[in-house]
Amino acid sequence: MILTHVFSTDVPSEAYWKKLAQSKSKALEVNRILSEKLRELEESMKIKDEMLDEARAMADVLKVIDIYIDTF
Repeated sequence: MILTHVFSTDVPSEAYWKKLAQSKSKALEVNRILSEKLRELEESMKIKDEMLDEARAMADVLKVIDIYIDTF
């Protein structure tokens, strides 16, 4: 366990440092993947928000048309 070396007076072994480096490397890779996924989701959300705004604008136009037609 990594914490045992923090409280120990023994010098950590090469295997310890190798395992620590591998662990940090894996964490960085997971972080990179999650960051990319987050960017993709944010872009998708932005596009959907724009589509929603356009749909609302179209609904407003259709309401006006409906009101106009109902007056005849």
